[in-house]
Amino acid sequence: MIRTDMTFLQIDSNLAIVAQGAILIGVLGVLLGTGAGIAFFMLMAHRTKDAAVIAHTAGVVVIADTLFTATAVVAQPITGLSLAL
Repeated sequence: MIRTDMTFLQIDSNLAIVAQGAILIGVLGVLLGTGAGIAFFMLMAHRTKDAAVIAHTAGVVVIADTLFTATAVVAQPITGLSLAL
């Protein structure tokens, strides 16, 4: 028997919109949250004009940025695959 109602298309369309929204929120959260946080600490360190403070902050920023980036490298393929399925 051929299916004549098209309600399943509406459900899939709504799911796609929710998935796209989740992706957008995730990307913006990473870019604004992590990037802005790291930039803020570097800005505050540079405002002190103290080379030792700037060097220490830069070292911590490199470690934090590496950890955040490594987490994203692992998480993005997993979450992307789950959203694709």
